[in-house]
Amino acid sequence: MLLRTFCSRLSGFLNRSGHRVKLKIVRDKELEKNDWTISAEYDPALDEIGQKPFRLNFIINHDRIVPWEITKEDCQELSLCLLETLVHEYQHLKQYRARGYVNLKHKYKGPRPVIDDNSEVDYLSNPDELDAYSENIATRLYIERDMLNITRDKEHWDLHTYYKAFGKEHPVTKELKSLIESKLITIREKENVKSNRNNVRRRVGNGRN
Repeated sequence: MLLRTFCSRLSGFLNRSGHRVKLKIVRDKELEKNDWTISAEYDPALDEIGQKPFRLNFIINHDRIVPWEITKEDCQELSLCLLETLVHEYQHLKQYRARGYVNLKHKYKGPRPVIDDNSEVDYLSNPDELDAYSENIATRLYIERDMLNITRDKEHWDLHTYYKAFGKEHPVTKELKSLIESKLITIREKENVKSNRNNVRRRVGNGRN
């Protein structure tokens, strides 16, 4: 499938499903051949005026005029990454809508991080980002552990971003991990309620028959 066709179909599917996104294909020759990743951004200004608030970039090192062969492994990983990306950006949407689209100003103050990049430290320690990253990590872990029975041999890559910036024992990293565990519990509780409700409906339906 040509990347242009893939982009058009994926964009159409997402928007028909209620996810107001603009999707763009970006070629990155620094990636290994045929490797890909997804980046995204939520724009509160667009959301406030009712326009599509999400911008998704499907970044891949593949020639646009050469058909891209999507393997079964690609499909599963793409689905998980796309879901995780949307979960993260929807969390930002909830944050901004809850406070009337006011931007949260944040400047890191705390124990010394590992890196000297102040902008990256400010970004990662921002409560909005801790909330959003913990949400997408918890969602991914729930799907892998509880639904697909996948055992990870490495921790989530977003966690490694925090390890690199702050270290494993830093208060910011510990806060992120605490949020992940808390949200995993919440997700499991919600899914159990849904499962129990569906079981009741099935029993009622069978009784009527």
